[in-house]
Amino acid sequence: LKNRLGVGYTLSIACQQGANNSAIISAVKEHVPGLDVLSNGAGEVALRLPMESVPAFPALLGHLEERGAELGVRGHGISVTTLEEIFLKIGHDEASANEAANVGDAPGENYDSVAPSDGAPSQKPTDSTAVDMNNSHSNDD
Repeated sequence: LKNRLGVGYTLSIACQQGANNSAIISAVKEHVPGLDVLSNGAGEVALRLPMESVPAFPALLGHLEERGAELGVRGHGISVTTLEEIFLKIGHDEASANEAANVGDAPGENYDSVAPSDGAPSQKPTDSTAVDMNNSHSNDD
């Protein structure tokens, strides 16, 4: 399941106070250009590394060991996708697909499938629903 539906690896990097997180992310991107930033806050950066980037891990981790201090890295760890993350991704993907399928189905816009309860024929809304009040005439002559 993890191999088929896995979303990759998570690289967690603990940063020193005042570290330039953008420089750390750029350094990782040199080795894994297809990464996704999961979080980028004070003290930690979390990155999603795709499954196909595994061959780049030795060079990436070596780079973090060699240049980590100058980048402001206190430590780092890498973990494989958990089953919980896979299920969250599946749920997110299904929700996104449902939203895409329902675009334009706002309440009140689909009159074709709803017939009035009084037996009258259903009507489609018209493009012009404004009433011209300037041309109204009264019979008060």
